[in-house]
Amino acid sequence: TIHLHYPDTGCVDIDGHVRSGLLSITISDVLTSTGAQAWIKSNDFTDGSLRYRFAITDSTTGMDSLRMRIDSSFVWYQGDWSRRIRGTANWIMTAGQGDSTYTDDAYSISTSFSGGDRYGVPYTCASGTPLTFAIACPWISAGTETIDPDDHDPRELDYGSGACDAHVDFQAEGQDFGLTIP
Repeated sequence: TIHLHYPDTGCVDIDGHVRSGLLSITISDVLTSTGAQAWIKSNDFTDGSLRYRFAITDSTTGMDSLRMRIDSSFVWYQGDWSRRIRGTANWIMTAGQGDSTYTDDAYSISTSFSGGDRYGVPYTCASGTPLTFAIACPWISAGTETIDPDDHDPRELDYGSGACDAHVDFQAEGQDFGLTIP
């Protein structure tokens, strides 16, 4: 178990974000071993203007796959805890297996999440086609997700078909939008 305790007065990271609070990381075995687990959790962690309360469990499900379970809540600035997210993300390595060069690693990710927004409106979010994430690209480069809030029509995110760019097609209420992810 590793405990990362950022001071109450904060610690500035390389991007200028001030972090404070405690992160606990526990690893049961070598993470390439089937059945190995890792837990990351915090009851009150601050990064810039966001406060988090979360638990993440990674379970290795095979030589090149893992299941990530997330249960979190966070809040903007100060105030009551809000915006809860729960669910799973299944990661399968699709490139880079068996070598020590991490920059050629790529993953196919299937997601299934549920949560509530800051007003308490429940929603679900799930991948329609698996998301593609490569270490060498800072963005998801392919796949689709559907966000389905209880009080509105579903929203569709289309990350494209493999180009490493910041573009996402977003569809909501019958309107199509192009988004650029920073």
